[in-house]
Amino acid sequence: MKKKTLSLFIILPFVVAAIAVGYTLLNNRGASSVKYRTEPVARGDIQATVVTTGSLDAITTVEVGSQVSGRIAKLYADFNSQVKEGQVIAELEQSLFLTRVKQNEANYRSALAALEKSQVNERNAKKSLERAEELFQRGLVSPEEREKSEELYLSSQADVKANQARLEQAQAQLDTSSVDFEHTVIKSPIDGIVISRNVNVGQTVAASFQAPVLFVIANDLRQMQVNCSVDEADIGKVKEGQQAKFTVDAFPDDTFYGRVTQVRFSPVELQNVITYDSIIEVENPELKLKPGMTATVTIIVAESKDVLMVHNQAVGFNPPLSREKLASLMQGMGGERSEGGEEARRQMPERSGEEARRARIALRNSASIVWTLNEKNEPVPVFFLPGIKDYNYTEVRRGDLEEGQLIIIGMEGGTPTASEGDRRGGFMPFGPRR
Repeated sequence: MKKKTLSLFIILPFVVAAIAVGYTLLNNRGASSVKYRTEPVARGDIQATVVTTGSLDAITTVEVGSQVSGRIAKLYADFNSQVKEGQVIAELEQSLFLTRVKQNEANYRSALAALEKSQVNERNAKKSLERAEELFQRGLVSPEEREKSEELYLSSQADVKANQARLEQAQAQLDTSSVDFEHTVIKSPIDGIVISRNVNVGQTVAASFQAPVLFVIANDLRQMQVNCSVDEADIGKVKEGQQAKFTVDAFPDDTFYGRVTQVRFSPVELQNVITYDSIIEVENPELKLKPGMTATVTIIVAESKDVLMVHNQAVGFNPPLSREKLASLMQGMGGERSEGGEEARRQMPERSGEEARRARIALRNSASIVWTLNEKNEPVPVFFLPGIKDYNYTEVRRGDLEEGQLIIIGMEGGTPTASEGDRRGGFMPFGPRR
């Protein structure tokens, strides 16, 4: 009996100590503070952008074709040839066209001779009519002879008119064959550079239904444009005159700059996706950029310099707090969201009734929230009015935030956030994040 009592007195302190340690550990586990990752409020430049892709092309590109059919006899230009307006760049075989010109020249001369002959006959018929008229007045010829002379004169006049028409027709045929002959010599319509040649010497081109393209000439590759497709969700942000920058795969370390010169209204539908073409003009003094290159374009739709900005992770963060704690924090902040905290409340004009209610709703919809830590290492909400945002930061347009102030961007150790708790039936007091 004494041994059992002695053993009990020896074991009892250890049992009590174990219970105390376990209770302490459980309490500490429930009350242990969460470790947060923080980042200071920064100051700098921020840009709101629209990212898209496009292809490079010359501002003015002309396709040079042939208006007549024939065999290519000579080529005077090749790829990358610099050409001037009016410069001969190709010739077709001319023998057949020259033969047609000579034939039509002969037809013209024949028609001209026929006209001259009919004019001589007209003059003779006129003189015969005049003599017959004079003799008829004297009674020396019968009326039938007078009428016959008049008939010959009128017939000669008709012959003159018919031969004049034949001469005009021969002239038109001669002009047509001459124009076709001139079209066998193909000239450059603009100053520029040949970026494509589609024919070789000896090749036959047929211009029966449409003019075949022989050359493609770009006006000036030192001035180019990017034809980019902007999604319908972003097209409302893109305006003429905005600055843009882009890169191409050929020069990944170089950034090229341009300006939006046109936003086209015509929609382009591809696989149920609507886009709109936007034109960006760029300088190409070193001729690095070439037609057809694919460009990754960033259009700067808004920009703020030297402003306060917070990380987007901070704007989208919700701490894992209970409903009572959140209600307490909200009551301490004034019970409702404001436009940037105390500063905004001071700037708000006095309103009452329905006007005040609408103003509060508008402010709640426009304000955002971030969280900072107090002296007890507890999260405290700070409201602010957001401005433009990029992929990393959001501008602080107005609010109680200061440069260098630490704000929470996440938690260490993978503790569930409030948003994750909401998906399990928790409470989210501030509505959806912007």
